[in-house]
Amino acid sequence: YPTPATALPVLQVMAHARTGAIVRLTFQAREMPSSLESTLDSDWTDDDFRTWVGLCEDLRFIQEATNTSFPIPSEMTGADASGIRQTASLLRGEAVSLGRGPLTLTLKPDRAGALDVFSAGQQRLVLAREITFQLEGWSAPLGTCVEYCVVERPSRLAHVRDEMRSGRSASVRLSLPRGGRVYRRLLKHMPLEWLPPELSARCEVNAAEASGPFGEPSR
Repeated sequence: YPTPATALPVLQVMAHARTGAIVRLTFQAREMPSSLESTLDSDWTDDDFRTWVGLCEDLRFIQEATNTSFPIPSEMTGADASGIRQTASLLRGEAVSLGRGPLTLTLKPDRAGALDVFSAGQQRLVLAREITFQLEGWSAPLGTCVEYCVVERPSRLAHVRDEMRSGRSASVRLSLPRGGRVYRRLLKHMPLEWLPPELSARCEVNAAEASGPFGEPSR
């Protein structure tokens, strides 16, 4: 299987081969070029094929953005397709929705102080993790991603505190406000006002490393 960049020119031509389109084939001879021309009387492909072309475009973008190279997968599941789209969106700086919740947060006994934050009402919840894009045995690190949302005050806090006082980890069920969602975004594209101090510092360091000597973006 070829790489996406190699296959895309052919796939894109096929995707544009719609009823009424004109296909022209030119032979560049030494003395005089000649060409054959035909008008299509039916589509060459369907919408499913054009969706596949879009996935290949996203794969090419992912490979260029991560400086990796791998062939188009021989087989692709719906989960693979979703992962490709989400990864391309993340690399473009967009926020990806992970769903509406609710969330379950497990706290160890030594983190009992975190319950005081949740007891004050709606709060921002931010979680950072290292993300790697994986597809059919190939992988490319994307860097630090941040998952974030606003959560409501959890119920049964007294029960959770009792669990933690006894030395056991406890799970807190967190609901999101009406219309709220959990989002994922690359750390370098996160608004600083959403980040706790330790992540804000990392984000600012990343921005400084990506700048040239006069404050202009390095190339």
